[in-house]
Amino acid sequence: MQEYYKTLRHLDMDSKHIAAAVTEGAFAGSRLLLAGGTILWESAVLDHTLQQPAQALPEYEALKKELAAQFWKLPGCGIYQSCSGSVYCEALGREKKLVICGGGHVSIPLLRICRMMGYPVTVLEDRPKFAGNA
Repeated sequence: MQEYYKTLRHLDMDSKHIAAAVTEGAFAGSRLLLAGGTILWESAVLDHTLQQPAQALPEYEALKKELAAQFWKLPGCGIYQSCSGSVYCEALGREKKLVICGGGHVSIPLLRICRMMGYPVTVLEDRPKFAGNA
């Protein structure tokens, strides 16, 4: 568990990270820390009542791959239904967002640049002439 907190301490909090905990299924209690689709830390817990625990390991690997592949679609805070059961997800850090106040001639190139860089952008405009989608 101490490694988990060491890993947290070194994260860039200006990026999105997900702390995930498996809440049901053969791996209930397992925890993962994901950043950008990469698993930085994990603690696997296997249900001790399973008859053949070795057969459950590919299922756990599939769960890890699914969470990594679905990273950007995981809820910021809530339950994600995976192939192996429910996973509680909680977002850590901050995603970069940009709010442009005014939709005039300067905002259009700024909006396009931000979209190229992958930033979510919101434009606030009260004039109907400039309030359309860019």
